[in-house]
Amino acid sequence: MINSLLEIKKNIKFKKPLIHYITNPISINDCANIILALGAKPIMAEHPLEVSEI
Repeated sequence: MINSLLEIKKNIKFKKPLIHYITNPISINDCANIILALGAKPIMAEHPLEVSEI
């Protein structure tokens, strides 16, 4: 299982996916930092209706 997680992390760093994350204002900074630490690019939204604009 650890090898699978390491492979996933390596793929994320290589592909640098754009991740749209719907969250609340309290956790938005922590969630963005986690996504950045994994090597991906976050787009943070506070409202589900923003999904159609992104």
